[in-house]
Amino acid sequence: VERRTVYTHTGWRKVAGDWVYLHGGGALGANGPVAGIETDLRDLARYALPNPSKTAQERHTAALASSGYLTIAALEITLPVLSAAFLAPFAQALNVDFMVWLEAPSQSQKSSIAAVALAHFGAAIDRTCLTCNWTGTANSIEGTLFTLADSLAVVDDYAPQPSSAGQATLDNTAARIVRGCGNRQGRGRLKADLTRQAERYPRGLVLCTAEQWIAGESLNARLFGVSLRRGDVNLSQLSVMQEMARTGVLARCMADFIQGIAGKREQVISDCREQWAAFRAKALAVSYTHLT
Repeated sequence: VERRTVYTHTGWRKVAGDWVYLHGGGALGANGPVAGIETDLRDLARYALPNPSKTAQERHTAALASSGYLTIAALEITLPVLSAAFLAPFAQALNVDFMVWLEAPSQSQKSSIAAVALAHFGAAIDRTCLTCNWTGTANSIEGTLFTLADSLAVVDDYAPQPSSAGQATLDNTAARIVRGCGNRQGRGRLKADLTRQAERYPRGLVLCTAEQWIAGESLNARLFGVSLRRGDVNLSQLSVMQEMARTGVLARCMADFIQGIAGKREQVISDCREQWAAFRAKALAVSYTHLT
């Protein structure tokens, strides 16, 4: 009897004693693409990383292209978004418990700059095929964010609704997803026999594009807010970055990053946890100083 193992999620998995990173095209390890590992992400198959760079020059070119993202707009806009892309592969290991909320009016290119950041996880990703949209049901969005472990996901277009009923539905969906990201928990469910189902919770890092802030102090406490206004984006540089995304250069930079982690993942995670704790303590100290 033929036996096959097909993985239906992205992110880190230990296979035959080695850490590999699953994506829509298979898996990457310390030595590059790993043969014999099959994935099936269905409609999320566009989350596919290319082969890593073969030479130091290729790695430098890809890294330089990625850093060009920082010049699309002011650093207070671009740095958090680009950082989110490279933090995403550590989402589960570091228990990342917030969502990036990119707030901007219509026609400010917020979806476009989100798409360029997301293209680090696949050249086939652009503004027209972001991860999911707030018009989806909460169950659908939760399932998608559970599948995309250790990846960046973009939930697009939180916008005012034409009816109070539509706005209430949107707000309920958004509140459930934001709390799921902040608490690293899914909605509890029971099977027909009343036994507990496995929870589906966000396992990556989520970026939301929105035309307004979500209501509720406790919800906003789970967000890292970034504000963008019309005219903030350098359109010529955005076009350059969109070309880098379309040709797969940004995805190759992420593949290089993943390959560099794979062979020493435990040590990298240990170092990152120490830095995470240090940054958190520093941020809390600054916050306390401002409050007093």
